[in-house]
Amino acid sequence: MERLVLDFVYAWEVCNFRCGYCSSRKNAASLDGPARRLLAANLERALSCLKDRFLIYRFSGGEIFLAEEILRDLLDRAFPLTQFLTNGSVLSERMLEDLAGARDRVAVGLSLDGHTAAMNRMRESPAGMAESTLQRILRNLSRLVAAQVPVEIQTVLSEANAPDLSRFLDFLLERFPGASLLVSFFPVRPLAGRLDTADLKSILNRYDVYAGLLPSRDYMEGLLHCLERGRRDPCRVPEHVSFRVLRDGATLRPRVVRYFCECGGLRYTYGPECAPCYTHYDLLNSLIAGRTEPGDVRFPLYRNERVVSYLRAARARGRPRPALPIGRLFDSARARVLGNRI
Repeated sequence: MERLVLDFVYAWEVCNFRCGYCSSRKNAASLDGPARRLLAANLERALSCLKDRFLIYRFSGGEIFLAEEILRDLLDRAFPLTQFLTNGSVLSERMLEDLAGARDRVAVGLSLDGHTAAMNRMRESPAGMAESTLQRILRNLSRLVAAQVPVEIQTVLSEANAPDLSRFLDFLLERFPGASLLVSFFPVRPLAGRLDTADLKSILNRYDVYAGLLPSRDYMEGLLHCLERGRRDPCRVPEHVSFRVLRDGATLRPRVVRYFCECGGLRYTYGPECAPCYTHYDLLNSLIAGRTEPGDVRFPLYRNERVVSYLRAARARGRPRPALPIGRLFDSARARVLGNRI
């Protein structure tokens, strides 16, 4: 069976950041040689056990760029499309060359909450992000853009950056004109309270100015609706995306955990637990529902011919039949146990 995306977290416990909103368990800021070999072997074993085929293979951690040799192994597998998620603090010249050499089938996902240290104060450490770290990340972003590697900037919305999002977009337009960039805004989970949406409304009112950076107009409208009134639309992500987490991957006792959605949430039905949830995958929801056309999205990952063909076929099939009552009961119990986070 062919599905659209495999979202695979394989270095969950390894990261050089300690971000305030991240739910991953961090035990190490680096990996020694034996641990790297174990992680590589366990990842290979986990991937070989997958029954489905995918068009987009999305890998994240932790910080997976701390073990670049594993990234190179994944690049050598020549998946149809691959995306690597990083905090942007680590990027060797050799890895940049490898990414540039595969730019027609590779994209980088960069976690960045703005262009100032204040906007990133929930990132890196409890004390916030150091200015030197931010400048290193921005330099690495500049290197990726110069190498023509497509970059999706994933920006978590919080009270730290919500008032200044338009300034962030203005910064990107000025510094990287014509670059293959996509900026995906989505709220921190779970939301502690209502965010100030005034700047998001301003961005939506000036959508034509920022259209080259944003997922789509419908995505932004859905985000605003979610923040002010709750989720607008049912979610079809679990039908088309498989989520896996390789826990304890650098040990002799690894575990592959399957999640039904990015939030560890619902399989059978859209329920109240989903109301505050909005992620970068909601662009796929918009594309499948027909509210966004593939040609409206400028990011290469979603303009690929096979991806466009898949999305059109999914749109034509429509939604599956409603869940039976036992499915809803299962969802309710699962949500109470797992909540809205991995």
